[in-house]
Amino acid sequence: MPTPAERVTLPMPTAAIYTRVSTGNQEIEGTSLGSQEDRCREYAASQGYTVDEAHLYVEVHTGIELWERPQLTAVREAFKHRAFDVLVVYAIDRLARDPVHLGVILTEAQHHDVRVEFVSEVIDDSIDGQMIRFLRGIAAKIEHEKIRERAVRSHHARAKAGKMWTTSPAYGYIADHVLGKRTINDAEADVIREIFTLYVDEGYSMGGIAALLNERGVPSPTVGKKVWKDGRAAPLWAGITVRYVLKNETYGGTTYALRWKGGDRARTKRPREEWILLPPDTSPAIVDQRYITAAQDRMATNRGDWGRNNRHPMLLRGFVYCHVCDTRMWLAKHHSGYVYRCSTRYRDPAACSGSQMRASRIEPWAWDQVRTLLMNPDMIDQEVARQREAHQAPQDIRSARRLHAELQRLTRAQDRIMARFTASDAFPWDVVEREIQRLETEKADIRAALAKAQVVERAQQDMQQQLATFHNWRSHIAANLDTMSVEEQRRVLEVLGVKVRLSGETWDLTIRPVQL
Repeated sequence: MPTPAERVTLPMPTAAIYTRVSTGNQEIEGTSLGSQEDRCREYAASQGYTVDEAHLYVEVHTGIELWERPQLTAVREAFKHRAFDVLVVYAIDRLARDPVHLGVILTEAQHHDVRVEFVSEVIDDSIDGQMIRFLRGIAAKIEHEKIRERAVRSHHARAKAGKMWTTSPAYGYIADHVLGKRTINDAEADVIREIFTLYVDEGYSMGGIAALLNERGVPSPTVGKKVWKDGRAAPLWAGITVRYVLKNETYGGTTYALRWKGGDRARTKRPREEWILLPPDTSPAIVDQRYITAAQDRMATNRGDWGRNNRHPMLLRGFVYCHVCDTRMWLAKHHSGYVYRCSTRYRDPAACSGSQMRASRIEPWAWDQVRTLLMNPDMIDQEVARQREAHQAPQDIRSARRLHAELQRLTRAQDRIMARFTASDAFPWDVVEREIQRLETEKADIRAALAKAQVVERAQQDMQQQLATFHNWRSHIAANLDTMSVEEQRRVLEVLGVKVRLSGETWDLTIRPVQL
């Protein structure tokens, strides 16, 4: 029998603790994470384990993921170095909901001789124990899918009822989750209106707008609405933030539900046909719809912001197209100055055969053509007349007044048939039903034609208003041609709808001054 001096005291096994919740709200409240840790510490003490304070892993992430969980990744890395003897977890579903993921983790732990023990479930490593772990993992995964399915159904039901689901404080609004609507935040709404005015009416770039707002000390959208864990301050305005404002249709009074669908890894945007349009009062309009449309049009043209190159502003940036393939040409630096090149040369497959052109040659020529047009209104009137003729109502479209009259005639015919039927018991019902159905079909065709005629008539009225506005604008511009800056000249090109097509010595310029 060994003497006391010969006895060896074995070190107590070291334990790591892993706790997890699925949402940030649970983390902030601290109840779920704290209770898990307390139970794990009690279990470790009862088993004679020493908790290694350097290996406390706290995770806020869905349990259906494996590869995207940073704390779990750190645990698996610690397995490789055998940084502890036992990993203590409160329950199986805290470690993983997917049984396949659970199997991966347990296999890795076993390979590196690390035990994984659960506080609420005592499961051995026998075949029966492995089967129990698998079945419980399956049950946890099924429950996760049920929770997701219930959430999706709830979102759809709320959207169908005309209510928003999210309570996120969208910039410019105050959200009311109970009513499912937003009200306008006056201070932020004034900033939004200024952004659209600067971008659409005054031609500022997105970066220029951001710089102006920062210079004046205007709080960015995240100020007071988001707190970073590391204590850093909310970011300032940036061009991408301004772009988000300009692209947001909500500011024009259009609100959609179910635009996004959540995944296990990231959110993805649904196809537009799956979006649900909510009532107009869901998010009151902050700016007029014309500003939304104008901002979208300017961004779609991708002509480059005027502030992008203040030292060398280029007149035709974004207005030049290849005469061979009709692709927009890019502006590039060349040893002889700037040149316009077909953008296909930078893409696969091989570039087209269009030739490049020096900006110093094409830009004076293009402005001279525009100047000639503005000084000779008859030339513009000819183009406008051509567009007006192209947008005349087709011969087969009847006037709205005539269609209304036909609709009233068919309604009276139905009334007469029903009156005859009710006045005589011998009037055959099958004849009445057949005739009523024929008249309903004819009325449906007329209603469709009426809607089409009303669209055409509104388009013609809008065109007349645009033409009158355009002629007033042309008269003003023609009197100031000699004092314009490059930025003002570019605005003229935009209003005229200028398109320059070139390849080598082949040049032409077209206009479309009225966007119908």
